Amino acid sequence: MKMLRYGKAIKVLAACLVLIVLAVGCTTKSDTSKLEGDVVAVVNGAEISKDQFNKNLALFKMDYVNQFGEEMLNEDMGSGMTLLETIKEQVMEKLVMEELLMQLAKENKIEVSDEEIQKSYDEYLVYVKGNEDFKTFADENGIDEDFIKGEIKKDRSITAYQEHYIKELGMDEAQAKKYYDENPDFFINDEVKARHILVSDEELAKQLVNRIKAGESFEELAKEYSEDPGSKDKGGDLDYFPKGVMIAEFEEAAFSMEIGAVSEPVATMFGFHIIKVEDKRSEKKDFEEIKAALVQELEIKDFQKYVEERLEESKVTKNMPQEEEEKKEE
Repeated sequence: MKMLRYGKAIKVLAACLVLIVLAVGCTTKSDTSKLEGDVVAVVNGAEISKDQFNKNLALFKMDYVNQFGEEMLNEDMGSGMTLLETIKEQVMEKLVMEELLMQLAKENKIEVSDEEIQKSYDEYLVYVKGNEDFKTFADENGIDEDFIKGEIKKDRSITAYQEHYIKELGMDEAQAKKYYDENPDFFINDEVKARHILVSDEELAKQLVNRIKAGESFEELAKEYSEDPGSKDKGGDLDYFPKGVMIAEFEEAAFSMEIGAVSEPVATMFGFHIIKVEDKRSEKKDFEEIKAALVQELEIKDFQKYVEERLEESKVTKNMPQEEEEKKEE
């Protein structure tokens, strides 16, 4: 059922940059004092320019607009902020985090050669040569050689620093096994097997629930009425799915139901769902099968925790740039 399944498909930057940005899952606490000139942030004394912010913002906006359309930029995301305002916050957090990580890389004498940067830049030029639309976009937004090489340097430096930290950490399978044994609930894989009928009209959904309770076939009603093209012809069958795959309201209902139960209409952004739970299963992941991935996960968690701590200790000043039209109104 593709319309219910979702993933973190929003990329941080255009594919041509091949930029890996560390996401530590926290928001910087900062002094919001006004900054002078074209400075949008200062991290431990190092300035981040408005030019850097605007070029990153252009790339972020391009990626979102390509996926969702420009009209979505002014939509409220349910947080009281528009998508554009949210993107600006993401850009600011990215730049602050990158600056801190570059400082940590410098502390640890991490260096990236000019040859390595040039090699990646040559790959970028190949991409641009085959993409006229992006070339036009880059020219219009000042995405020039210096900017791209700077982004490549940050990417390579941050990646090298993370690898250096993890090597020094020395995480091994014994530590992973200890974590596995001490946190058994983390490694239980719960799944539900369910069917559903999706309709856009709530009254119709209620009528269908009553018909199912009266003895009509759930599968046949799904084939006749469901608006989900992925499961309609299969009588609404979604097969087994784990947590974290379906949209939140649907998942909460399905995992809370007993086997054989049929739900009342469940409202989501897609419409109204009638859910029938057919089976549940629970299985603990075997340590031998996941040990390599678990070691990597623990390494990243430790690295993220360390960076968060360093961020908390840092002096960060931010001043979100205003659009020109906003300034004129003041």
